Amino acid sequence: MLRFVSLYILILCSALPLRAGLIDSLFINAPQDVLPLLGQTERLDLLDLYDYRLKAEVENRLGGRSLLEHKDSCMLRLRVSDAESWEMHCVQGEGGALLICLNSVRAGGEMTRLSAYNLSWQPIKLAFPKPDCKHFLTAAPADSLTDADLSAFHALLPALPVAASWQEGNRLQLRIDASALATDLRRAARLCLRPLIYEYRKGAFVLQ
Repeated sequence: MLRFVSLYILILCSALPLRAGLIDSLFINAPQDVLPLLGQTERLDLLDLYDYRLKAEVENRLGGRSLLEHKDSCMLRLRVSDAESWEMHCVQGEGGALLICLNSVRAGGEMTRLSAYNLSWQPIKLAFPKPDCKHFLTAAPADSLTDADLSAFHALLPALPVAASWQEGNRLQLRIDASALATDLRRAARLCLRPLIYEYRKGAFVLQ
């Protein structure tokens, strides 16, 4: 009988999905001011649901729904609410591994706040790029825009939000989000704007 019980426990344990280890632990232990809408119980529930390949969605502290969209050994992406997303990336820095977090809010366009931490969730002063809005400009095709549209777009440019995304190869992409503009000005944005890509190398972000 004891042998049967032991065998049953062994089979049950072997069927449980393995955790991603470090990423899971970092997510669970993120300070409350980093992820204020999710307590540790909700985070554990999200990880369990994701590991069992179920829809990893829980109720957050505001009564809305939070969804764990993706995780692997180096990153985790969370839809905190309908208007907010959060990503955590574990990257190699000058003095060892560090965390880069992207918190994006969509309200009149998407705007991203960048932050960095060590593996104990202590903030790190990392010099994230803060380019002037003019650096996103590129030459539009000749005669593609009226002078009036171009002037109106340039006048609004400094007020537009900047969104960020983390890409393979330790690259940070910044782009100006013009989605809240009127149709003719969105067309001007498509013709006049380009994303900026920075590679994180030797502790600094280098424009590509």
